Amino acid sequence: MKSKILGVDIDGVVTDESEYEKGLWHYHFCQFLGRNVERNENIYNIYEAYDIDNDIINDFLGSIIPDIYHMLEPVKMASKVLDFLYKKGFTIKFITARSEEYKRQTQSWLMENGFPFDKLIHSEEKDIIAKEENVGVFIEDYADNAYKIAENRVEVILLDKKYNRHLEHNDNIYRVKNWDQIKNIILDLYNIT
Repeated sequence: MKSKILGVDIDGVVTDESEYEKGLWHYHFCQFLGRNVERNENIYNIYEAYDIDNDIINDFLGSIIPDIYHMLEPVKMASKVLDFLYKKGFTIKFITARSEEYKRQTQSWLMENGFPFDKLIHSEEKDIIAKEENVGVFIEDYADNAYKIAENRVEVILLDKKYNRHLEHNDNIYRVKNWDQIKNIILDLYNIT
């Protein structure tokens, strides 16, 4: 039987980055540059989404990451759904590619915004961590991560984004638009009424 351990990504999954027309990161990047720049919205990786030198992107990220992590708002319904599942006996492990140096800030943000969790793990190797942590279902938004995690026979709930629509069908990946759908899929997968 599948474990009742949920792996949950943070950025783009429980954080709402849609405050601005082309996203929070894009807005602040344009502010940093002092001009509007084109972004390929179909690409997740910031270094590939812009036709701008990596050193400039590194300067931007180094100057803004703590501020953005602080100002992010939670996605509507995310904490309520996770709290509901937590009370149904699920273990919740946030698994994020954020650098470990932001662990304290990330932990504080999760607690301040009412997210229940048992563990916070910082790693870019989410597929390996999901397997090591015995995750039954993983909630993600990045197509490459979703595919790798699903290849390890972990079911993935993929939040629909422009940058992940190229992902081909996989029986272990469920595409959703919101947290109500996430809740319903998890209840179905575990036969919970």
